[in-house]
Amino acid sequence: MKRPCVVFGLIVLVFLLVFGCGKPHSVERARELVAIGDTREKAIEILSSEAWYYQPCENWSSIDDLFFYGDHSYDNADIVIVVSVPRDGGYRVDMISSFEPNAWHTAYANCIDRKRFED
Repeated sequence: MKRPCVVFGLIVLVFLLVFGCGKPHSVERARELVAIGDTREKAIEILSSEAWYYQPCENWSSIDDLFFYGDHSYDNADIVIVVSVPRDGGYRVDMISSFEPNAWHTAYANCIDRKRFED
């Protein structure tokens, strides 16, 4: 009785490995390529090479660099947010994150160029 369960489990595992482990989400990929503490310039160079749109957004004490991947529509684009803070005579990466579309629409409404999106 155990043998069919083991075989079924192995088939499911192989299926997940082949079809379920696709390209990592954009923010995961960004974290693989850029480390906390890297220079802002290095992060921009690396992440903008794969992004279809890059937008810096300056704040009071930090700079949020926005990188857009995947879908070109305003409501479906994947966003990676790299927050850099002044440190060691320049700006250093302090956080790499993402938002759901409705959150970044509000947070970065005055910074985004809507003409860059397809809709």
